[in-house]
Amino acid sequence: MSDVFLLGAGFSKAVSDDMPLLQELSSQIRGRLSDLPESLSTVGDNIEIWLSYLSQPHPWLRESENLRNRALALDITEEIKKVLDEKEQLAVLDECPSWLLTLTQHWHKNQAGVISLNYDTLVERAAGKISTGQRQDSHLCAEHLYPVKFTLSTRRDAVVPGPEVADSFTLFKLHGSTNWYYSGASESTGEVIYYSHIEGWVANSSRESNSKQEVSDKVTLIVPPTTEKVGFFQHESLKRIWTQALSSLRTATRLFIIGYSLPMTDLAVRLFLHDGALVSDRKKELYIVNRDSSVIDHYTKLLGKAFDIKDEFVGDKAIERFVEKVEDL
Repeated sequence: MSDVFLLGAGFSKAVSDDMPLLQELSSQIRGRLSDLPESLSTVGDNIEIWLSYLSQPHPWLRESENLRNRALALDITEEIKKVLDEKEQLAVLDECPSWLLTLTQHWHKNQAGVISLNYDTLVERAAGKISTGQRQDSHLCAEHLYPVKFTLSTRRDAVVPGPEVADSFTLFKLHGSTNWYYSGASESTGEVIYYSHIEGWVANSSRESNSKQEVSDKVTLIVPPTTEKVGFFQHESLKRIWTQALSSLRTATRLFIIGYSLPMTDLAVRLFLHDGALVSDRKKELYIVNRDSSVIDHYTKLLGKAFDIKDEFVGDKAIERFVEKVEDL
């Protein structure tokens, strides 16, 4: 695998301005929940820190308080899903951006590794517009992309044939997804993870609604991007996704990071990227694709010893300029 692409929240924001960045999403969640602990106000509008704090037991709290915190963390997770689902439905009312189709086709043609830190399913929706070439009406679907075989929600009570195999890109969603579901239990090591159907670049699909209804008793699988992920990573499938993503990164000759600012809170991803660069006998090229030019110094400070950092796609219309040249790089 020659190239790996890593996607952050800025990628989804570039797809549609309706998609919220972290602070926007956090502010909307705060407005929807009235029972957030007063202590969370000290860290501002940052749902990643909220989830990290609430999902872990703390020695200064009674067990009943820790359990209430964990319940609230699950409530926040469900609100995140609701907000992102609503914003996605707005996003797909517009045509899929041409640059996104071009990039998705590039990933498909080159069987790239795509590491996403986003919860939304915009990549899966864009992939739904790409023909597999096997039949005239055959297109990519989520099941073609995920590196681990989850169970489609509509197959909980019956054996249903899966889609045809498609040689395409692999989508490693390290932080979970709004269409992945589990029990919500703190001990979930070997349980089945279900995913709901993604119709494609369409709004208000009845097939999607029916698929979600099949897992109405489940909890959305969202992993907060913080260092305290131990409880979530007990699950074998999630560990396997991270392991395969690391293998993909290590064998890549180049890494393209699109719309991700490498926040200090996500220490796990920073160390993950360092580990992915260690195998090469020379520095691996890392292309930053970001409209914020201030990230150059940030990346150089945190990853400059591990990667040869390229900044030609930083600044105004960064993603559009990158997609225009991606085939020639």
